[in-house]
Amino acid sequence: MLKDVSITEGATLTLDCPFCGGPKKLSLSKTLEGVTIWNCYRASCNAKGNRRGKRTAASLSRALNSPTQPQVINHRVTPLPSITKSFRNDPTAYQYVLDNNCEEAYDSNYINIRYAPAEKRVLFYNARETGCVGRSMANHRSKWWSYGDCQGGIHVGKGDTAVLVEDVASACSISRIPDLVGVALLGTNITEHIRNTLIIYKKAYLILDNDASHKAIKLSRSANIPLEVRLTKWDLKHLNVNQIESLIQ
Repeated sequence: MLKDVSITEGATLTLDCPFCGGPKKLSLSKTLEGVTIWNCYRASCNAKGNRRGKRTAASLSRALNSPTQPQVINHRVTPLPSITKSFRNDPTAYQYVLDNNCEEAYDSNYINIRYAPAEKRVLFYNARETGCVGRSMANHRSKWWSYGDCQGGIHVGKGDTAVLVEDVASACSISRIPDLVGVALLGTNITEHIRNTLIIYKKAYLILDNDASHKAIKLSRSANIPLEVRLTKWDLKHLNVNQIESLIQ
């Protein structure tokens, strides 16, 4: 049933489950070794499995160059929340968006922001809205949670200069400056998927906390474009435009 679904190596799709009919309940991933993995997240459905297909030339080349370094994909994907509402209709969510300088990015159509009442999270979507990250407005153990496919990070803004930051609220804050695009790494690593998205930019900065200086240098060497590293003791989400501009000059 799934062998004809087109999916590239290293990618993950969220589909309607063909076994139980659950909407957006089936996670389908393909590892860099050409193994397709699927799993349904509906509790009443037992659909799961894997299938090895033909390997591409690029996959075989990676295997020959790094035979002892198997590539692993985390194929467990949480489906996007099915019920959301405007963040402005929830006082706590609205206050978070205001306090962290995210509203201007939303008003400029750089990013879609919603609120998921069941999850009690403010949702920040990627450009294709195939994935989002949710910021907890309650006492969740995990402050941030990813839904759907966010492997390419979340890019916020318009321009040809990228500013790589850890979280999406900081990316929204960056996007207030003309020609700057905040790129949320959704962590402190530049993954292969994110590296592939950086080729569209002419220039890029990487901004991390002062205590992550060694990490910043390591990350700058792993990107496929030159990165200018900046370190700060301030939270980017709470800086004004002039403060951010002085940081990257």
